[in-house]
Amino acid sequence: MIMPVMRATPAKWSWTGLVDTWSLGNPGSRKKAFAVPDNYPPEFRRQMVELVRARRTPQELAKEFQPSAQSIRVWVRQADLDGGRRQDG
Repeated sequence: MIMPVMRATPAKWSWTGLVDTWSLGNPGSRKKAFAVPDNYPPEFRRQMVELVRARRTPQELAKEFQPSAQSIRVWVRQADLDGGRRQDG
């Protein structure tokens, strides 16, 4: 059986069928594809919730604005819980 030879820098060796996991654990090797805000202001979230309640879908709002459709759904769910519209939280 032939075994791969590991050198001082694991990123330089390769073997067909193996994954280079060294680069997966190296924080410097990962780069964001695009900038995503860490947090949206509460007023922006309230506006998204109001738009969903006015029959706009989270998908169309996600296309028009930056947050994902899932984020918008979570905001609506949380607003419903906070407002007493839901009891399943």
